Amino acid sequence: MRQTHLAILAHESGDLDAAVTLAGAADGMLPENPTQNIFGRLRDDPAMAQLDRKDWIQVINWERDWLKHPTPQLPPTVTITALDAGFMIIRAMTKLPKWSDKMFAFKDWYMIAMTQPDTPEQKEP
Repeated sequence: MRQTHLAILAHESGDLDAAVTLAGAADGMLPENPTQNIFGRLRDDPAMAQLDRKDWIQVINWERDWLKHPTPQLPPTVTITALDAGFMIIRAMTKLPKWSDKMFAFKDWYMIAMTQPDTPEQKEP
C-alpha cells in the first residue's frame, strides 16, 4: 500500500515517471485479486483473443516497461500523460483488498479526468 500512496503523491506533484515506476512496482508485488484486478481483466479480455498475447501485454505495460527495461521497439523519448500514470496507479489499487481515503479520492479524480480531452502532460523523461 505504501508504494501506491507514494505513487499518488508523485502523481500529484507532477512526477509522472516516478508515479508509473512506483505503481508498477506495487502492481508487480501485489497478489492477483481475481474479483477486481484490472490488469488481469484486460490481459484476459476475450475481445483481445485475436491479438498475440505477448503483443497485447506489451501494449498494457508500455509505460512501465519503457521506464524499466531497454525497449528498442519504442521511441527513445516518450511523453507520459497524467492519465497514463493514473491508469498504472488504478491498476495497482485494484489489487489491494482495502483502499485508503487518498485512494478513493484518486479514483474520483481519475474518473473525471478520463472524460477530459486534454489532461496535463509531463515533460519528456
